[in-house]
Amino acid sequence: MSCKAFLLKGLLLVGLLSLQGQAINVIEVDSDSYKSITDGSKNVLLKFYTPDCHMCDVIDPEFEYAASKYDEGDEMLFGRVNGYRERDIVDELGVTGYPVFKWWKKGESEPEPFYYVHYSGRHGHTLMRMVNDRLGREHHDEL
Repeated sequence: MSCKAFLLKGLLLVGLLSLQGQAINVIEVDSDSYKSITDGSKNVLLKFYTPDCHMCDVIDPEFEYAASKYDEGDEMLFGRVNGYRERDIVDELGVTGYPVFKWWKKGESEPEPFYYVHYSGRHGHTLMRMVNDRLGREHHDEL
């Protein structure tokens, strides 16, 4: 194999590996999109955060990891709401601390409680377990 072909294959592999961890279905939710996202057409998990919240920073890559394990066929949507910028949404839902999660079940337009409780292991697996429980699915931690 030539040096050029070897380098090209290496770059392709690095590119594919870097895409693997990206969550293409985590969206930033704002006051313009909020009502249409939570209209009951899909299951929705929103994470409320602030840019200066340390625990929000810890959870964010795990939230993206969990979201990356679902696709359009799951009728599931993951979104983030900036608590500083989207005061109307935060006030409407009574969010007073961060991070906070809210769950909208498909067919419902009001959120249900989503109390994030993490004991051990990867935060992303905890989120997946909690989502799968609400979807009526089994969950198996990935290694």
